[in-house]
Amino acid sequence: FIRTLSRLMANAVRRAEALGDLRQAENRYRKLFTGAVEGIFTSTAEGRIEAVNPSLAAMMGYDSPDDMTAGITDIGTQLYVNVEDRKRLLDSIKAEGLVRDFQVPLRRKNGETFLGSFWAHGITNNQGELTALSGSIVDISERKQAEEEIEKRRIAEAAHEAKSELLTVLEIKNRALQEALDDLQRTQSRLVQSEKMAVIGTMAGGVAHDLNNILGPLVGYPDIILADLDPDDPLRDDISCMKDSALRAGAIIQDLLTMARRGRYAPRTVDLNEVVMDYLDSMSFQSVQARHPEVTTQDELAAEPLLLKGSKHHLSQVIMNLVINAYESFEGPGLVQIQTAGQRIQEQTDQTYEPIPEGDY
Repeated sequence: FIRTLSRLMANAVRRAEALGDLRQAENRYRKLFTGAVEGIFTSTAEGRIEAVNPSLAAMMGYDSPDDMTAGITDIGTQLYVNVEDRKRLLDSIKAEGLVRDFQVPLRRKNGETFLGSFWAHGITNNQGELTALSGSIVDISERKQAEEEIEKRRIAEAAHEAKSELLTVLEIKNRALQEALDDLQRTQSRLVQSEKMAVIGTMAGGVAHDLNNILGPLVGYPDIILADLDPDDPLRDDISCMKDSALRAGAIIQDLLTMARRGRYAPRTVDLNEVVMDYLDSMSFQSVQARHPEVTTQDELAAEPLLLKGSKHHLSQVIMNLVINAYESFEGPGLVQIQTAGQRIQEQTDQTYEPIPEGDY
């Protein structure tokens, strides 16, 4: 009897201890359930709430958990903005056994909506049928808004960067277009200039043709007159000067024909120093000196011959024009220096003129 009584007492003590442990666990669970920040719930699969904590009741706009439990009879139509979202939630739990961060729009008691995130798992019976749900709901509206703000800023920054890159590309394209337009304008200017020169050449050719017919007698008759004059006749110098002038006029006509591309131009090897000295010994230069007696001339010609291909007459005309311009630039005494030298051109840096190949000039 004592042994039996002892066993009964021992069983009673163990049951009391187990009941105490269960009550302690229940108390701990109740404290966690009621004190949790996120909303915790349990509900049936059919859509009826079994239990909610104060946080979820406050989140949904109810005064207390009992108020929410009594006020909601159909979760799908009363809590969900879209009934189809609850069906998708149940399908996911049936397939996976749980859902994580299942985001759906929910409706509060006053009709306001917010974005909620479900973390829930399913409870099944012995036949494996889903009978209940248990989990939590978190209001992620502020978090979602913050994420959207971050995304908007990222998009804005990306758009600003793309805009900057586009502006850079457009600036490069605009510079290239402006350069192309400048080249086109220069080309058009050269074309207009070429057309002008062609017109001038045509006019010069016509004038040269008429003058050539007139100069024929002026060149031929002086030879006839000189043949009839005595060697010491004082008229010989005047007639010779007339002949030289006619020959120079003929050379000018040849220049006009060359400009009009009608004349025959055969470049020859010419020494630039000789051309300069011939001009300085000519009557044309003497007449320039006579008109400007206060201006003197100094020549510094290269010691070695400066040979080139060209027209001796054309070079003489260039030198004459340069000397006359130099003389006429003085209003009183002055000095005109004429210098010749060879020069090696390695690279042309001045783009004002046409490109000049490297070489000796």
